[in-house]
Amino acid sequence: MRALRWTALGWIALGSLLAAPLTASAQETATDEAGTALTRYYDAMAERRLLARETGSASQLRDLVRAGERLYLDDRFEEAQRILYEAVESPRFRDFDSLDEYREAEFMLAGALQRLGALRSAWRYLERILERGAEDPYFGPAYRRAVDVALEEANLAQAIERLQGVAPQEILPPDAANELLYLQGRERYDAHDWEGSARLFEQVGRRSRFYANARYLQGVIAAQAGRLDDAEDQFCAIATTEDTDSYTFFVDRRYFEIRDLTWLALGRVAHEARRPEDAFYYYFQVPQDSDRVAAALFEAAWAMYEGDDHDTAVDQLDQLETRFPDSPYVHEASLLRGYVHLARCDFEDADQLFRAF
Repeated sequence: MRALRWTALGWIALGSLLAAPLTASAQETATDEAGTALTRYYDAMAERRLLARETGSASQLRDLVRAGERLYLDDRFEEAQRILYEAVESPRFRDFDSLDEYREAEFMLAGALQRLGALRSAWRYLERILERGAEDPYFGPAYRRAVDVALEEANLAQAIERLQGVAPQEILPPDAANELLYLQGRERYDAHDWEGSARLFEQVGRRSRFYANARYLQGVIAAQAGRLDDAEDQFCAIATTEDTDSYTFFVDRRYFEIRDLTWLALGRVAHEARRPEDAFYYYFQVPQDSDRVAAALFEAAWAMYEGDDHDTAVDQLDQLETRFPDSPYVHEASLLRGYVHLARCDFEDADQLFRAF
């Protein structure tokens, strides 16, 4: 049976799991167009004197933003964006654009639009915040959200150009500079410029939320090039870092997904290096509540089969069949089980499995 080998194409696919870009849909386009239409609507109302600028007040704006905030925090983004649009686009409140509440409404509106998939409209409001400069209190959060929007929209080169136009890289605060470095690295990675992307990822600092992402992709690049020891070092820098009182690196919700991918990657590196026991150890570290458990069980079974530990291979396949009967690995697992029987000289059982497959 052909050994399970992780080709360069396979490692590219593994790296792409980290942040698969979203494609534009009709719903996203409709939401973007609705935002533009609302802006035109408010302006037309004002021009016809049906909406007087002087009817607004700072207290009314604050009440409106608080109502939008409650909806936003309840994840009711469709309702929140309607209220927040009024706060930031109605001529009634344009005289109050220097207030903190107005700036907060802009930032929340960008977030609501992002969650609704209206990425172009979200970017428009984020860019409006960023153009005020790094001294604006919402510059840092808006820069991070702009990078998230860019990663979702997948037009990284254009996003990088526009972000550099807002503020030159050399004057960015450290956090924003790390964000841009990671985005530049991702753009080079997606273009298969492995050396260029690795140089950029190497510069992403430990205090960046993308530090673990950058180390992971450096490991994928090294694995693609066959530098398995280097790849293992990069992956271990994420997965095996002990929790201590001292600061190690920034952790957010992304980290736990990356850590699960990293244990899989370590298992694959050990498997590729023909170290089945190490591979099994790494696969076993994938948390039992992870979405990657089925993949870990299947790949651990492969590693054990190739390491001639047939009992452990069968145990992993039994767990996979019992716990994940509808997993994408079910058919391949039955084929692997047949080869385990073949290796044990259980020819009749093997023959039945092969015929069923």
